[in-house]
Amino acid sequence: MEIKETLQKPYTEEERVNFIKRYRYNYKIVYTDEAIEAWGLTAEEEAEQEAQKEAERKAKLKMTKRDFFLYVVKPFNVTYASLMQLLQSNDDIYACYEGCNHIYRYDEMLVGNIKTMLETLTHQTIDEDELNQLLDEVFEAHNAQD
Repeated sequence: MEIKETLQKPYTEEERVNFIKRYRYNYKIVYTDEAIEAWGLTAEEEAEQEAQKEAERKAKLKMTKRDFFLYVVKPFNVTYASLMQLLQSNDDIYACYEGCNHIYRYDEMLVGNIKTMLETLTHQTIDEDELNQLLDEVFEAHNAQD
């Protein structure tokens, strides 16, 4: 954090109140022997905070199982029957899939294994960065609303 604004002593009661009113919501107010200071995040801290908020927002993105099949799996020419057969071969993944209404973008059990699942079903190597970009785009476009 860094000092964003300072009200030096001596100040009137009205100046003090106005200073606090102006900065109380976005800054931490600190009283010192010489002044009142409004402390705020540095540009780097603000960027980190925004990145964290964006990561939290993305983690909440979800889609129905139907949309997951239609927009993530089917474009790789994988049939629903072959997907279900593969899912049923792994009890943990199958239980996770069957036990949910929505699939979340960063669900480690399902989405975390989608690369392996798609490679197994398509017999192709899939670039992880391209897949993650595709998943981001698809989850953004087909985010299920509550």
